[in-house]
Amino acid sequence: MIHQLSQGHLQTLNGCPRKFQYLYLDHYTLPSLPQQLNRQRLGTDFHRLMHQESLGLDIAPLIAADGDMERWYQTFQTSPPPMISGRAESEHCRSVALGAFTLVGIYDRVIFGPTQAQIIDWKTYARPPEKKHLSQHWQTRLYPFLLAATSDYTPENICMTYWFAEGSEPPQYFSFAYGVEIHRQICDRLEAQLSRLQTWLDRYEQNPGDHPLPQIPQEMGRCSYCPFVHRCERFNPEAESQKLDVAGLLGAIASIPELPI
Repeated sequence: MIHQLSQGHLQTLNGCPRKFQYLYLDHYTLPSLPQQLNRQRLGTDFHRLMHQESLGLDIAPLIAADGDMERWYQTFQTSPPPMISGRAESEHCRSVALGAFTLVGIYDRVIFGPTQAQIIDWKTYARPPEKKHLSQHWQTRLYPFLLAATSDYTPENICMTYWFAEGSEPPQYFSFAYGVEIHRQICDRLEAQLSRLQTWLDRYEQNPGDHPLPQIPQEMGRCSYCPFVHRCERFNPEAESQKLDVAGLLGAIASIPELPI
């Protein structure tokens, strides 16, 4: 049974508990198209490049191996996000235990200043998301929460910055301030969400067939685009006929973010 939760787990759980079950409890795998696999590989390679660069290692072979790596790294050199002064660490891990669960975050880079801390995350989305959408993502909430809960930095002295390798024009970043009230809201939300999850898991462990995790209301309109729509028996031929065409679908797949590392 799952006990360690990342921002990806929380985001899936928030979107649909049944999908969370299929992915993390039943371990169903999803097919991946070549475009998606290539995008994930590029994202992983860029994160590796930035990690090695922070350690002072030779990154020339990584840059030379792929044109996107060279272009993205050059973009970072010419248009970096605003960064505070301080000690920087890459692939930095923080965790907090809440009840039976451990919340974990791995930061692409975190800068520890004298009075402030800044979390930085590299994104290689084909198209950057809207800032409003990103502000509601669990990564934007969980990462500052973990740092505030495990350091001497007060919430108002923590911020999170996303930098986009594929930003169309400067600025190619979004920054989100943190604060005491946000921290309190996230604490309350985590406690409520994890309490519900524990109840669902207890019932699921007793008899998975009779006690699956809840489905979201079909009226929300997300089911027709979910890869588990048939498994949930929510397939609607009329809605299916209104989906994206093949070219549009491939474009949507290309926008799927890289796998977190």
